[in-house]
Amino acid sequence: MDKDELRAIYKQIRLRMTDSEVSSKSRMINRRLLNEVKWTKYENICAYEPVSGLNEVDIEALVIRLRRQPGLELAIVSPHKNAVIPKAKFDLILVPCLAFDDSNHRLGWGGGWYDKFLAQQPQAYKIGLGFGGGHIEVGIPREPHDIPLDEVITEV
Repeated sequence: MDKDELRAIYKQIRLRMTDSEVSSKSRMINRRLLNEVKWTKYENICAYEPVSGLNEVDIEALVIRLRRQPGLELAIVSPHKNAVIPKAKFDLILVPCLAFDDSNHRLGWGGGWYDKFLAQQPQAYKIGLGFGGGHIEVGIPREPHDIPLDEVITEV
């Protein structure tokens, strides 16, 4: 299957999730993030604002907690196809994933914004956030501009 076919399948899976399911699984992912990431290693973090209506992992609770950490710079991006890519260099980037594979390649919604952004951030540790139902066992077809993540965290 090509990326467009996979994207169509995984969009349907994601959009069928109930608000309660998204909320519950997002809380589990936030908990895993707080417990598994060594936050003191990072000074400049880039997180995302979940796109309304796409059932992305909600990281609002994590963002609130990170904003309280002294000495931490936190940028929030709300990417869309024509959004400006930040010029700042980040130590850690949290990336939403529609789907992902065992090699930590991600499938997004198809706008290409993260492909461009991550290509400009080779120094950053990149953590994908997605729901377990977005795991693609057979792998995602790769293109030269695709940047793998360093890890993907889900609720499972």
